[in-house]
Amino acid sequence: MVFGTFDGLHPGHLNFFKQARKLVKNPFLIVSVARDKNVLRIKKAPPFLNERKRLFLIKKCQLVDQAVLSGRHNHLPHILKERPGIIALGYDQ
Repeated sequence: MVFGTFDGLHPGHLNFFKQARKLVKNPFLIVSVARDKNVLRIKKAPPFLNERKRLFLIKKCQLVDQAVLSGRHNHLPHILKERPGIIALGYDQ
C-alpha cells in the first residue's frame, strides 16, 4: 500500500509504484489517494484536481491493482480495512 496526493501522474509516481511492487514476490498494489481536505491541511494549498479525478487517474494506471480514497480524519481505520502486507512510503513521507 502506498499513499499520496497524486495530483496528475508523472514519472516519479510511476517509479514509486514500480519500487513498491518490487518489495514482494506477488505484488498487489493498493494506492491510497489523499482527500482534498487533507491535502489542503498538509500542503496549505488545494490540489489542482479534486479527489475523485485523482482517484480516477490512479485507477487507470496499469501498475495499480486497487485505488481507494484515504480516510477522512483518521488513517488507521482506512489502513486496517485494506490490511496491506507492506506499507511503502516515499522519500517525502
